[in-house]
Amino acid sequence: MSPLSGVIEGGIVGHTDGGDNPPAALRYKIDLSGFVERHLCTCDHCREVSGAPIHDILVVTKEAFEITQGAEHLVTTKTKPLCRREHFQHTGCQATIYVDADGFDSLVLVHMPTIDKKDHAKIPDPDRIVFLEDSTLPGDFWAGLGLPMYEGWVGHTDKDARPVCAGYMPKALIDSNTIEGGIVEHSDGSDNPPASLRFKIDLDGFVERHLCTCDHCREVSGAPIHDILVVTKDSFEITQGAENLITTKTKPLCRREHFKHTGCQATIYVDAEGFDSLVLVHMPIIDKKDQARVPAPGRIVFLEDSTLPGDFWAGLGLPMFEGWVGHADTDAKPLGQGYMPKPIEIVEQSRSFISRVVSMFTLGLVRI
Repeated sequence: MSPLSGVIEGGIVGHTDGGDNPPAALRYKIDLSGFVERHLCTCDHCREVSGAPIHDILVVTKEAFEITQGAEHLVTTKTKPLCRREHFQHTGCQATIYVDADGFDSLVLVHMPTIDKKDHAKIPDPDRIVFLEDSTLPGDFWAGLGLPMYEGWVGHTDKDARPVCAGYMPKALIDSNTIEGGIVEHSDGSDNPPASLRFKIDLDGFVERHLCTCDHCREVSGAPIHDILVVTKDSFEITQGAENLITTKTKPLCRREHFKHTGCQATIYVDAEGFDSLVLVHMPIIDKKDQARVPAPGRIVFLEDSTLPGDFWAGLGLPMFEGWVGHADTDAKPLGQGYMPKPIEIVEQSRSFISRVVSMFTLGLVRI
């Protein structure tokens, strides 16, 4: 691959807290000459701090990464002994911006969905999936993306590592009609015991499961796609730690219930008007032993907001829809795999125009 060049930008804006306070913001820029690699990660730690099943990670050199605004809005969480996550610390938006890890002292691991959508097409696609041992979906689900998959960590230069097969299944299943889930606060470095939240779901209340690429899921987590389980309200019960929830209104009719503690403001569930009898639960916070007991997702919705093109997600073999389409809407027409979300399409058109101008200049058809 030829070296990359140019500068890309990213950041995040805090959702309103309901008052008159202006939302906080953070911005950064990356010199693409410092690009190292890009991969997808399904590890527990990414999942627990976001409520998303997979994360899209851009690795760059530290000197290529610069915060240009709002550094005071970052808070550090130590999610592994050698791993520190830098989060945006405002209401409903504790998305991980980047990870700083011992052993990768010269590198920064940036969460791709916090990069401006206009700049996404300037970066090579992910080349592998790591930490499949922690995945909340089986290997044959992710195999459709066409990427090599590894049980644990494998670096991009490790050519001898052996991928797992498509039939790989993360461990632990149980036989019961009730599934459970929850989240535990990561340490804040003090002696305070971590807060926690637990819930259970009666599978008799199962309605459907889908994948969502909407802006609102992305902005509160820093993940490119979310795995949503829809169940009836009477089948969902919080059994411990309800006092650790905080509500964020990310759409006029949509309320997200977040775990409100250090570095773990993952969305637990969404309560939306128009879905008054339902709860939309984020699947990755369901216990791993129970994940395989829930039917796989049936479709991808809100592709218009995706930070990756349709042909990337098409490998999952699911029907894809531009906006919201319910599971019972059998007349909705899926998109073709060549669908391009608008921000990415605009970048591609600009690049194509520039290439044509350069070609005309080279042929002497255009003079300056």
